[in-house]
Amino acid sequence: MKKYLILFFILLIITSNTSAINNQNLDSLKTILKSLKEDTNIINTYIIISHNFGNKEKFDSCNTYIDKAIILSKKIANNKYLAKTLDYKGKIYRKSGMYDKSLKLHLQALDIAKKINNKHLIVTILNNIGVTYRRLAEDNKALIYHFKALKLAQELNDMKNLATANNSIGIIYTYQGSYDDAALYFNKAMKIEQKRNNIIGVAINLNSIAWVYESKKDYDNAIKYYKQSLEVNKQMNNKKGMAICNNDIGKIYRTIGEYNKSIEFYNKTLKINEQAGDKRHIATSRIYLGEVYADIGDYKTSLKQLQTGLKFARQVNSKRLIMSGLEQLSHTYEKLGNTQKALDSYRNSIKYKDSIFNEEKAMQIVKMQTIYETEKKRKEIERQKNELSQKEEIIKQKNIQRNISILGSIMLLITLIVIFRNFRQKQKVNKILRTQKEEITNQSEKLHATNKELIRTTKLKELFFARISHEIRTPVNVIVGFTNLMEKMRLDQKTTSYVENIKTSCKSLLVTINDLLDFSKIDAGKLKIENIEFNLLELMSNFKKTMSVATEQKNIKFTVINDKLIPKYLIGDPFRLNQILTNLVANSIKYTNENGEIKISTTLINQNNNDETIQFAVSDTGIGISKNKLKSIFKNYTQAEDDTTRKYGGTGLGLAIVKNLIDLQKGNIKIESEVGKGTFFIFIINYQKSKGKKLSEKLKNITTHQNKNIQKLNILLVDDNPINRTLTIDTIHYFNDSIKIDEAENGKIAIEMMHKNNYNLLLLDIIMPVMDGYETTNIIRKELPLPKNSIPILGMTANAMKEEKDKCLSIGMNEYITKPFEHEELFSKIQMLLRQNL
Repeated sequence: MKKYLILFFILLIITSNTSAINNQNLDSLKTILKSLKEDTNIINTYIIISHNFGNKEKFDSCNTYIDKAIILSKKIANNKYLAKTLDYKGKIYRKSGMYDKSLKLHLQALDIAKKINNKHLIVTILNNIGVTYRRLAEDNKALIYHFKALKLAQELNDMKNLATANNSIGIIYTYQGSYDDAALYFNKAMKIEQKRNNIIGVAINLNSIAWVYESKKDYDNAIKYYKQSLEVNKQMNNKKGMAICNNDIGKIYRTIGEYNKSIEFYNKTLKINEQAGDKRHIATSRIYLGEVYADIGDYKTSLKQLQTGLKFARQVNSKRLIMSGLEQLSHTYEKLGNTQKALDSYRNSIKYKDSIFNEEKAMQIVKMQTIYETEKKRKEIERQKNELSQKEEIIKQKNIQRNISILGSIMLLITLIVIFRNFRQKQKVNKILRTQKEEITNQSEKLHATNKELIRTTKLKELFFARISHEIRTPVNVIVGFTNLMEKMRLDQKTTSYVENIKTSCKSLLVTINDLLDFSKIDAGKLKIENIEFNLLELMSNFKKTMSVATEQKNIKFTVINDKLIPKYLIGDPFRLNQILTNLVANSIKYTNENGEIKISTTLINQNNNDETIQFAVSDTGIGISKNKLKSIFKNYTQAEDDTTRKYGGTGLGLAIVKNLIDLQKGNIKIESEVGKGTFFIFIINYQKSKGKKLSEKLKNITTHQNKNIQKLNILLVDDNPINRTLTIDTIHYFNDSIKIDEAENGKIAIEMMHKNNYNLLLLDIIMPVMDGYETTNIIRKELPLPKNSIPILGMTANAMKEEKDKCLSIGMNEYITKPFEHEELFSKIQMLLRQNL
C-alpha cells in the first residue's frame, strides 16, 4: 500500500504545472527519492529537482541532478529518457549563457529522438534548438528550426509545441523589425493557448503583442495589451507575471514622459519583488525608480533608491545592475553638488564595465578555443589517416615480395574495404550536402520573396504619392484658378479679403503636398542634386523679396546680411538652397509672433583653389524648442511639442527634408533653441568655385496681355473634368476672348475631332478614362497624317513629380504644366508654343 501511495504522489508531481513544481519542498522530494524503486520514476524526480534549482538560478545543483538523470538513462539504455535529459541539460546551459554547449546537447538529443522516431520529443527539441540559435543571434537558422517544429506540431496536433513555435517566430520577427508578421504569429499562439485553456500562455502572448506595439512606438496599444496581460496574471495570482507587466508599463510611461505614472507602476513591481524576496529584481526596481526620480529632478529620493538598489545588486553580484546603478548614481551626485562622490561612482561604474567586457571577451576566447581544438582534432585524425595509408602501402610492398598470390587476395580485400568505406562516407557527405542545399534553397526563397515584396511596396508607395498628388492638386487647381479670376474682377473689400484667405489656404495646402513629394523622393533615393553655376547674392536678394510678403503680413522684421567676401558666382544647386531657406524661414514665420524678428546671415568660413565653404544662419524670436526635443527635431513627422500641429499646422516633414537636402550636399546643420526666446539654425554647404563663366542671361518672361485684334485661332481642350475645362477656357478668354476652344472628355473623342477639324494647339490632360494623355499623344504622333501629327501639345497634370514631366516630353509632348497653374504661366506657354504674339 505504501509503495502505491508513493508512486501516486510522484505522478502528481510529474503532471503538475510549473508553478506547483516550484512550490514543492526540495527536502520532501529528496526523501521520496530514496523510497523509489522504478528507474524511470527516479529519472523524473531528478528532472523535477533539477528544474526547482534551475528556477532559483542555482545552476551547479541543477546540473548535479540532471547529470544523475543522464547517467541512469544510459545505464538502463532508455533512449527516450536519454534524449529528454540531454535536451533539458541543454536548456540549463542556455539559461546560464553557455549557448555553444547548449546547442551541442540539443543536437545530440535530436539525433537520439530521430533514431527512436519519437516525434513528440523531436518537435520539443526542434523548438529548443531554435531558441538557442536565437540567443546566438543566428536568426535565420532559428527560423528554420522553428518552422520545422511548426510543421511537425501541426501534423501531430501538438498544441503546446505549436503555440511555442508561433511565439518564438514572432519574437524573431520582432527583433528583425517585421512587426506585422510578428503580431500575426503572436496572435496565432494566443488563440492556441486560449483553446488549450493555458492562462499563462495567454498572458505571455498578450505581453508579446504589447512588445510589438512598444517596438513600433505605438505606446497607447502597448499599454493596453500590457494591462490585459496584467489582468490575466492577477486572475492566476501569478506574482512574477504581474511584476513583469507592471515593470513594462512603468518603462513606457517613463519613455513618454508621464513620470508619476511610471513611479506608480515601478512601485507596484517593487512591492511584488519584496514580497517574493527576489533580491535581483528588487535591485532592478530600485535602480529604475532612482532613474525616474532623477528625470523629475528629485535627486534626494533618487539617491536613496539607487543606494538601496545597489545594496541588493551587490548581494546577488549582478555586475550589469551594479554598473547601471553606479552610472545613474554618479549623475545624481553631480546634480546634488557632490562632485567627489560623483567621480568615485563614475570610476567604479567603469571598473564594472571593464569587468563585464573582460568576461564577455573571455567567453569569446573560450568559444574560439573550442573551435580551435575541434579543428586541431580534425587535423590530427587526418594525419593519422595519412600515416595509416602509408603503413598500408608498406605492408602491401612487403606482401608483394613475400607472396604474390597472398598479396593479390589482401589487395582485393583492402580495395573492397576502401570502396565500402568511401561509399558510406560519400553517402554521409551527400546527406549533409542535401540538407545544407535545402536550407540554402529555403533561405534563398525567403530572401527572394522578401525582396519581391520590398520592390512591390516601393512601387505602391511611389504610385500612392503620384495618385495623392493628382487627387489633391486637381480640386486645388480649380479653387486657385477661379480665385485668380475672381481677383481680377472688381470686388468689394470684404470679398477681396475672402479671396486672399482662399489663396493663402491653398498655398499652405500646396506646401504640404510638396513636402510629401520631396520626402517620398528622398526616401526612395531618387532626389538628385544639381551642379550648375548661380549667383548667390542674387538668389539671397530674390529670396528676401519673396519672403517679405509673408513677414510683412505678421509685422515681423526680416533682415538678410551677406558676407562681402563671398564670390559672386558659385557652382552647386541653387534650387535646393532656396528650398532649404524657404523651409527654415517659413518655419520661423509660423512660430514667431507679431512684432518679432527673423535674421539670415551668410558667411564665408573657408576657401581654397577649388571650393568655397559657406555658412548660413537663420535666427528668430519665436516660441523656441525645449532641450529634450532638440535631438528628435530633424526626424520624420516630428514636431517640438504634442500640440504644435494643432496650434500651428504642418506635416512635421519640413525640417526632416531640410536635414536630408543638406546631407545630400555633404553639409551639416545644427540647432540651438530656448523656450520663449527663439531658435537659431546654422548650416554649412561646400560649393565649387565658378570657372569665370558668367551666367547666361535669363530669357525674359513673355509678357501676357489682352489683345482683341488677333487672327482666328482654334484650340482643342481635352480633360475629363468639366470644372477643369471651364476654368481653363475662362482663363484663356480672360487674356483673349476671340480664341475658339473646342472640348473633348477623353483622348478617344479628341482623336475623332482632330480627324474632322484643324487645330492650332492641343491642351491635353494626362490622367483620363477611356484613353489617357500618353496614349493619345502616341496615336497623334504615329498615326495621324501631316500636318496634324505635328500639332503643338501642352500636357496638363496634377502630378508634380519630375518623372511625370520627363515621361510627357519623352513620348512627344512639346511642353508641360502642373496644376494648379498661374494664369500668366499658362498663357505664356501657349504663346511660346504658337510662336506668335497674341
